[in-house]
Formats: sequence, C-alpha cells, structure tokens
Amino acid sequence: MGDFGRRSSVIAVVVLVCGALFGCTNTTGGATAQSPSSDDRAVGGGPAKGIVASATPAPPEAVVVVAGVDVDGAHVSASGYLAGVVESGGECTFVFVQGDSTVKSSSESAVDRMSTSCGTVQVPIGGFSRGRWTVSLEYKSTNVATTSQPMNLEIP
Repeated sequence: MGDFGRRSSVIAVVVLVCGALFGCTNTTGGATAQSPSSDDRAVGGGPAKGIVASATPAPPEAVVVVAGVDVDGAHVSASGYLAGVVESGGECTFVFVQGDSTVKSSSESAVDRMSTSCGTVQVPIGGFSRGRWTVSLEYKSTNVATTSQPMNLEIP
C-alpha cells in the first residue's frame, strides 16, 4: 500500500474515532440524548433507567432561615422563605412562642429568583422574656397556606 493508501486509512480511522467520541456531545461538551416521552422521564431529565420522577411537584415548604437577637440587643430578628412557590403578595407571619406567650410579626412576600421571600422582620426585644423560644413561619396566600417547622431561639 502506498503513502496515499496509508494516509487515507489513517484519516478514515481518525474520522471514525472522532465521530464515535464526539458524535454524542454538543458544542459545550455535555452529553445529548433523544428527548424521552413524558412516561419515561427520569430524575435529571434523561431517559429512565429504573428511577422515574414523580409527576407531582413537591408541596410548598415554609422555612425559617435565621432567628436571633440583633447585635444591638434591642431587637429579635427572623427571616424566611417559601420553597416550591414563586409569588408575591402573600402574608408571612413569624410566630414566636414561649409557654403561653406569643409574639407575632408579619411581612408581605416578594418574588425571589426561585422561591418566595418573606424577608426579615425585627421585633423590639421588650416583648420577649429571657429563655428558650421557638419561632415558626406561617405563610398564607390565595394559593398556598403552610407552616414551617419551629426553630429554637434563645433570648439572653
């Protein structure tokens, strides 16, 4: 076989190898796949391989992010959000409880990139006695009503 035949064979092998290696990737380097039917979508959007995602979205979940006494010692602050829903105009109520004592502070929800933000509330510390409190977030709108798990809070 001459130089031309050998070069043609090498080029053909290189083209086949490149096609096999790169033929299944897009220009950004990620794998591509045929779009699966709605019946066989799996977690992550790829074809089903035994684990099929639920067609029902997760229920909305209220979350208290942080609660505590401010650095100045004059206020108790709390912040939170609602996962699973992106809307504004709902009512966020932070409920602080210690025994029979309850302190509430409300704010209006706002749209955050992938959730519903309840922002941060500040309550004068004079409404709290010393000791362990819990704080939970109650969220209500025309579409959703849910309450977070309580978070412990210590008032010095």
